[in-house]
Amino acid sequence: SLHRLEQGYHGYRASKNYFLPSLTGAASLNVAKEQEEQHYLNGALRLTQPVYDKVAYYSLKESQIQWEQLRLEVQQEICDLLFQVRQAYYEIILHQAHLAVDQTIIRLWENELKRQQRHLELGASIPYEVNQTQLHLKNAWIDFYATQTDIRQSQIKLLTVLGLSPDTNFHLTEKDIPLPELICQKNDAEQWKEWAFHYRPKLK
Repeated sequence: SLHRLEQGYHGYRASKNYFLPSLTGAASLNVAKEQEEQHYLNGALRLTQPVYDKVAYYSLKESQIQWEQLRLEVQQEICDLLFQVRQAYYEIILHQAHLAVDQTIIRLWENELKRQQRHLELGASIPYEVNQTQLHLKNAWIDFYATQTDIRQSQIKLLTVLGLSPDTNFHLTEKDIPLPELICQKNDAEQWKEWAFHYRPKLK
């Protein structure tokens, strides 16, 4: 994208240079073969500059719009990349919160299993209730391991977006990414309308 942007810039400069003045020079030297003949030198300098060329003018405007479009595409790709980083980051935070919940659920079912086993020893419950509690505990452990897998996949996704190796060790030290101030927020709605009508007259 940066390479296409550079090409668009040089295309715009080439179209713009057409209207710049150009200086050309030509010279010729005539050397006489005989002594009685005279030698002479002819030289000329020519300065030219186009005053108006309809085709060249619209070519200049087209190359300028293409250059601006490529610049906006680069900015859009940067924003998309930042969004992917932010999305992968918060996915890790979300799965870590789920993991803490799964650990709490496991502890609760472990305590419930101990209580059911104690009631079974005292004759206050039947083996079916103990088996059901054990089943819920196993499901809680399954959810716990599944959440660990989700965390690892989210970490790999974030490392891939950042261009790092998937086996890179890292630890999230912050729970929130501050949102940078966008320059476009400083422009009011009328400015956006003016730009839109300038580049898209049909919107009127």
